[in-house]
Amino acid sequence: MARGEAASRQLKRLVAGAEVVCDLQAEKYGRILANCAVEGRALGEAQMQAGLALACRRYSDLCRCRKDLQTHPHRSLGL
Repeated sequence: MARGEAASRQLKRLVAGAEVVCDLQAEKYGRILANCAVEGRALGEAQMQAGLALACRRYSDLCRCRKDLQTHPHRSLGL
């Protein structure tokens, strides 16, 4: 199974039947960044902890989970 498929399934499980709350912020190029949570649990952080996502180095100040950047300091993949 591809990692993307596993990440999609995990995200569907995390949000199933729950209210998703997102904090939207525009970055310098006008793109919208969303930090979303379910019952106070950050979805991006949950995906990273499950090994299904990596923190985006450029926007790491927006993430509460920095472990991936410490483990893989040269990676710059988005969620």
